[in-house]
Amino acid sequence: EKGVEAETLVTSFDPEVLREVKRIAPGVRTGLIVAHAVGDVSRVEVDVLNVRADHLSDDLLRAAHARGREVHVWKVNDPRQMVRFMKRGVDNILT
Repeated sequence: EKGVEAETLVTSFDPEVLREVKRIAPGVRTGLIVAHAVGDVSRVEVDVLNVRADHLSDDLLRAAHARGREVHVWKVNDPRQMVRFMKRGVDNILT
C-alpha cells in the first residue's frame, strides 16, 4: 500500500521463510542471516548474506559478490575492524 517494497529488507535464519517472502512480495529484498554454515551459502537465492563477522572468509565474500549478492557483516564494534572490513569490500557493517 505504501510503496516501500524496494526499500525493505527482510532477514531470517530460515531460507524457506525468505523464499515465501519473495513469493508473496517479489519486490522485497531478502537476506539470509549466517552464523554457522555447511556448504556454499552464497548459492542461496537471496539478495543479501548477513554474515557473522568471525565467519566471513574472503572466498565467501568473492563468491557472494560474483553471484550479485551483497555481504553485510554483523556485530562489528571495533573501529579498526570496521576499517578492515571496508577494505575487504563488504557492503554493510552492522554494529
